[in-house]
Amino acid sequence: MLGCAIRWGYIVRNPAEGLERPRREDVGEMKVLARQEVDRLLAACSREAYLPVLTAVSTGVRRGELFGLQWRDLDRDARRLWGRRSVNRHGQIQEPRGGAQSARSRSPRPSSPRCSSTGCARASPATGT
Repeated sequence: MLGCAIRWGYIVRNPAEGLERPRREDVGEMKVLARQEVDRLLAACSREAYLPVLTAVSTGVRRGELFGLQWRDLDRDARRLWGRRSVNRHGQIQEPRGGAQSARSRSPRPSSPRCSSTGCARASPATGT
């Protein structure tokens, strides 16, 4: 963008020239929770936190996508969750820039809650129902 501003005569030189991008710290490999750890995490959740935490651990959805979910993103009949938007670190909702390629779908796993028009119930850890 600044290159265009130079070509069009808005600025004489690029003010960002010579700047270096900050180095990103290596966060290492992602740790996957064992089933027992997931069960303990869910047992410790408040009623309000249970469904978002369950959605996160059972779908692998990113944090920003999780915060951007709305009930209309859930297709109960097809058991699909559509990530149509995300929330950035400033709390702004962002729609995907690309077309259908950007809207990723996630299939809920068997440990997902049973959902009906009246709401969601916790799945029994022993039976999954």
